[in-house]
Amino acid sequence: MVDRRPSHQAPGGTLARSGRVVTTIDSVNATAGTLTLKGPLIGEVNAKVDDPSILPILKAGQNIVVTFDETLILSVQPGDRNQ
Repeated sequence: MVDRRPSHQAPGGTLARSGRVVTTIDSVNATAGTLTLKGPLIGEVNAKVDDPSILPILKAGQNIVVTFDETLILSVQPGDRNQ
């Protein structure tokens, strides 16, 4: 989704996307309700588990499918012409 500000406002907008990725669990922290995941493109990522009742069935080394949302909000401010 791409959303731009109206032309009578300062330049800016919002970009949002959802995705799914297959990843490997590196570790499970049941106390914090988080997983450490090994991503396919980057190193490790810590992720909060939405439903902590599934933590007992998750094990290190297990492959899982993760669904995620990302949002980027951009706003442009005028600069100082003297710089």
